[in-house]
Amino acid sequence: MKKNKLKKLTFLVLAILLMIINMNSYSLADMDDGGGGTSAGSSGSEKTAGDIVSGADSFVTIGKGEGESLISDDELQKMSGMIYNILLIFGIAIAIVIGMVLGIKFITSGVEGKAEVQQMLVPYVAGVLILAAAFTIWKIVVDILQSM
Repeated sequence: MKKNKLKKLTFLVLAILLMIINMNSYSLADMDDGGGGTSAGSSGSEKTAGDIVSGADSFVTIGKGEGESLISDDELQKMSGMIYNILLIFGIAIAIVIGMVLGIKFITSGVEGKAEVQQMLVPYVAGVLILAAAFTIWKIVVDILQSM
């Protein structure tokens, strides 16, 4: 029963993250002539072979650095920062909730329950340390790469 609830919660969190990430994405049909946009004579769903080839040519040109980039460095940094902050907040919130549950269980249980909570405390502390280390490493790497 608890595993089913955990799976549902995990699915909900991932779905919310995907919706947030997709809010900032663009479809090729909405772009101008910079990489596969629609031409004046065709709608978004009616593409000719020439439209596809010209879109591919402009994609290759942009990839070689000869054209204007479709991905802005500022937007990429903002998105990375937003994802970092969202995941950090979720991680901290989950760690706090689990810590509170373990604390309440430790206070309200008997001798056997306290021994069980103490056994669960080692993976909990290890998880919190891994969470802190992972986000610290992520932030250091991003700062180093931005300074280059």
